[in-house]
Amino acid sequence: MHPRAIRFEGHMLKREIRSLAFVFLVLSCGSMADAQEAFTIDVPGATFTRVLGLNAQGDVCGGTLLNGERLAFAGSRQADFTDLTTFAYPGAVFTQCRGINPAGQMVGAYQSADAKFHAFVKDGPDFIGIDVPGATDTRGAGIDPLGQIVGRYTSLDGIVHGFFMNRHEAVLTIDAPGAVATEASGITPRGDITGIYRTAAGRFHGYILSAHGFQTIDVPGALNTGSAAGGVWMSGSGELAGYYQPQAAPPGQNRGWVRLGDATFQTYLFPGATDTCFFNINERGDLGGRYIANGVEHGLYVDRLGRRPPGQ
Repeated sequence: MHPRAIRFEGHMLKREIRSLAFVFLVLSCGSMADAQEAFTIDVPGATFTRVLGLNAQGDVCGGTLLNGERLAFAGSRQADFTDLTTFAYPGAVFTQCRGINPAGQMVGAYQSADAKFHAFVKDGPDFIGIDVPGATDTRGAGIDPLGQIVGRYTSLDGIVHGFFMNRHEAVLTIDAPGAVATEASGITPRGDITGIYRTAAGRFHGYILSAHGFQTIDVPGALNTGSAAGGVWMSGSGELAGYYQPQAAPPGQNRGWVRLGDATFQTYLFPGATDTCFFNINERGDLGGRYIANGVEHGLYVDRLGRRPPGQ
């Protein structure tokens, strides 16, 4: 593996915030009485915006389509997301940021001109390209406070595996028991890894990989918990979040969900939306994701417990 460090500067964008009420559907016992606030995040002029990464301070990153280009972006809750900045891995035809740690280091994936996908880490203005040795496809998804990353890679036999890479670039392959494909989506400060796996029957399930081994996570009543793009994330306090496809729903009509510390599941649908997905949860319990309304995909940030005044 030969990481590359390349300097690149993004540009600043402004946006308009909308704060709306949010809808709850409770799957099991328990309720959520706390206030919450939802922000729609749209990169100005973009065809779609998707929030994928979220850190403890409320900094976000994700992917967008702007003027025909697939770009990554970043912004902050402290600035009420008026500081959105787009960026691209140099020479890439596609860039997507999927994780951000408290230091602001970002991880994601880019596609080179030869159509191959590679992982990257962005540390300030510098980029580091990452390829798992022997892989035909590598994509980064989560990054912890130490700069260690998780993601997925495709081996020469076409099988998708999860991976963990430490600070010394040593790689650990992650394959869930009984899975035909595995992705690692996130990593907590204490090292717990979350992700999804697919069985031979074509069903998707979430998982937690901790010192105690693998634990499968399925939302009650779900046809699929997550998808090939991921589906389970975990905060440092142990709350989980993600998205699922209900039993009676066709593809593309997902619901967001949170599993609280008492194992109570709560599901979410943004008002007027046909699809709502959560793609991350931070230590405050805030959520990042997207919703689709009238055929348009918008970024979503939920201050779920209403504990953070504007500008903080």
